[in-house]
Amino acid sequence: MDDKNNATKTTITITDQLNSLRSILRSDDYLQIQPSGDYEQVRIKLDYDIQISFLFDSLNILNKSLTINNVHNLRITKSSNKCQLNNEQWTNIRKYFDELIQNQNESSSLLSIVQSIQGYLLKNIMVNQKSKQKTKKIMETTAVEDVSTMSNTFRGADLIFNRILHDKSIDRSQVIIGYEDRFTGIHEIAFNEFKKVHEHEYGVPMHRIRYFKINGCIVWDRTRKLDILTGSEQQNETTYDTEERPILVQGLYHFDQSLQQWIIQYPHITLTSDNPKVPSTNETCLPERCHIVTWNILFDYYQPALIYTSQRYRSILDTLKSLLPDIICLQEVTYNFLNLLLNEIWLQENNYYIIIMKNIIDSDKEKSYGQLMIMKNFRPRSFSICPLDLSDNDGETAVATTVTKQKITKELII
Repeated sequence: MDDKNNATKTTITITDQLNSLRSILRSDDYLQIQPSGDYEQVRIKLDYDIQISFLFDSLNILNKSLTINNVHNLRITKSSNKCQLNNEQWTNIRKYFDELIQNQNESSSLLSIVQSIQGYLLKNIMVNQKSKQKTKKIMETTAVEDVSTMSNTFRGADLIFNRILHDKSIDRSQVIIGYEDRFTGIHEIAFNEFKKVHEHEYGVPMHRIRYFKINGCIVWDRTRKLDILTGSEQQNETTYDTEERPILVQGLYHFDQSLQQWIIQYPHITLTSDNPKVPSTNETCLPERCHIVTWNILFDYYQPALIYTSQRYRSILDTLKSLLPDIICLQEVTYNFLNLLLNEIWLQENNYYIIIMKNIIDSDKEKSYGQLMIMKNFRPRSFSICPLDLSDNDGETAVATTVTKQKITKELII
């Protein structure tokens, strides 16, 4: 009788384990099971067209768990010739996979293996791929010590959605999803009523999800990089009262859709490194017709209530959203406005590059401000941020107030 109960319990556990594997993937379809002779083959799709596959005996596995010792032909392969990894990256991940298997004991679960590979991809491939490609083009490199802090294992909305969908310990009736509509802002919907974009005509893309609530408490928040549900690295440093500061150094940034983060492309590209005889690429070529918007944002260090800062900022962002210009030049920008701007969906989705000055990043400490230059569908061939001396030699202007002292030297984007 006990053996029968144990067998039943184990059978349920096998199903739960397959669902657990699905819960950490971007989509249910990323785990496929199909017959392969006397065995069943499982294929698990990961990013960059990489897959982990293994075989198991559907008759004998009923009394066993999905561990390394209980499956056959466990391997990692490229799922197609579209794999974006270069030879060095592919060699490194295969080496990591082999060492991972060798260092595990026989009872190690396949779930832990897949999670380890996902973490490796996120930390060592996704984040570094662009920087490796760009480094070859930079003739003069500036050390960027703090960029690495922008990259971490923060999980995307699709992974959180699948976790909630398959985790039996979570009551889905108590889950609320907050998502952003292009025109009307943030809306909330019950998890069980939520439709993905491929499931319904009016479905919501996963990248529009802003937060998840369980029993009224936020457990995942894209803007704050808060993830209580899976315990991602960033959540330990994030609280409801602490504003996230994702931009730490000046330079050119671009939004990475796979990471859902702004990633630095270059700290600068010296003007002398640009050879005017070399034609522009598609990435650096201006469109035939450009729609350009310039705007003085007006910093709010003095009497912000009288200039209606919050209403003005919102109005400026809404106007830019409605226009989607090719080039945007903003003046007197502070970090508070920058933080609002970087969280705008329209900016993230429309292939914008943005040059951010150090004066903006440090504005909270020094009450400084700076300029932003934003470009759609192209990046500059070269750029530098240079100081301009605004000192007046007239003796009368030497007696300056503390308000004007900070304007004696002004940095410009060239």
